[in-house]
Amino acid sequence: MSTLASIFDAGQMQTVLELGLISSLTVLALFLSYTMLNVCDLSTDGCFTLGAAVGAIVALNGHPLLSIPLAMLAGVASGFITAILQTVLGIDSLLAGIVVNTGLY
Repeated sequence: MSTLASIFDAGQMQTVLELGLISSLTVLALFLSYTMLNVCDLSTDGCFTLGAAVGAIVALNGHPLLSIPLAMLAGVASGFITAILQTVLGIDSLLAGIVVNTGLY
C-alpha cells in the first residue's frame, strides 16, 4: 500500500494543500450563507475569482497595497448585483446566484 505522501512529491503536496485551503474559504462562505440566512447563494465562486483577478491586475500595475481593498470592493459590487436581482427583481436566490456566477466567469 502506498501512502498519499509517496504518491506526490513535496512540491505537489504543497500545491494540493494550498489549493484545498483556498477552496475551503469558498465552501465556508456557501455554508454560512445557507445555514445562517437560509439563502443558497452560488455567486461566491464567481466573486472569489473576480476578487483574485482584480487583486492581481492592480498588484501587477504597481499598487500592491491597493489590491486587497479593491478586490474586496469588486466582491461587494458583485454581491450587490446578486442582492438587487433577488430583492428588486424578485428572482429566486439560487437562480440569481447562478446568473451572477455565469456573468462573472
